Parts: sequence; C-alpha cells; structure tokens
Amino acid sequence: ASLIERYRKRVDLVGPSGAAGGRGRQGERAEKALLMTGLHAERETVFDLARQSRLTDEASRKLVREIDLVEARYR
Repeated sequence: ASLIERYRKRVDLVGPSGAAGGRGRQGERAEKALLMTGLHAERETVFDLARQSRLTDEASRKLVREIDLVEARYR
C-alpha cells in the first residue's frame, strides 16, 4: 500500500467525533492535512537523497513532479 493509502486508512478509523467509523468534514480535513504532511516529508526525503547523490537528478525530478501532481489534486 502506498503512503497515501495508509494515511487514508488511519483517517477512516477515526471519525469526526473520535469514534470509530464515518468521515465527515472534519475527517476530510484531517485526511488532507495528513496527505499534505506526508507529501512534504516525501519531497524532503527525495531532496535529501538527491543531495547525497543517492538519486540521480532525473529520478529526483520525476519523483518531485509526481509528488507535485498529487499535491495539486488535493489543493
């Protein structure tokens, strides 16, 4: 499962009132916040790996572009 899918599962477990089940407006905001936090961490990791020369420039650009596209979908 992707990182985003794992975040969604976490959000699905806790509804707006903190009880199990359900996704209201508060759950959607929580999902978006988790997603954006995860994307930010993923982007920083790609940059760190590129700085350490553990990723090629081409690979890091492709990964950052994918992250940007996912982020744009949820803004």
